[in-house]
Amino acid sequence: METAAQLVSIANAEVEESRKTLERLKGDVDALSDVVLPVLLKHAQEIRSARMTVVSEVNTALTAMRDVRRFFLDAAYNEEMTRLERFVSVCKDIQQLKADGVFDAVCDSAIRLAIKETQ
Repeated sequence: METAAQLVSIANAEVEESRKTLERLKGDVDALSDVVLPVLLKHAQEIRSARMTVVSEVNTALTAMRDVRRFFLDAAYNEEMTRLERFVSVCKDIQQLKADGVFDAVCDSAIRLAIKETQ
């Protein structure tokens, strides 16, 4: 049977071996953290930047949507729609006049008159 001194000596040797193993593992973890930490910081910055971009884009979109909603709920909506319908009608009339050649003739006449006035 082993004596208490031998058991203590064996335990001390095992504790010392464990301490050396822990120090080696700590060194490995430190070396690994030197590699991983910069990558983590880079990814955190990229995520932060992407989040800020998304927040900015969402705010821009929400502002535009509020403006559209306000336009449709505004008291001047009917007046603006009537104005738009008249504008589209005028564009269609101009398109027809252009197809018939009347628009070009009127423009040519206006240019000739403007040239004569400047001379």
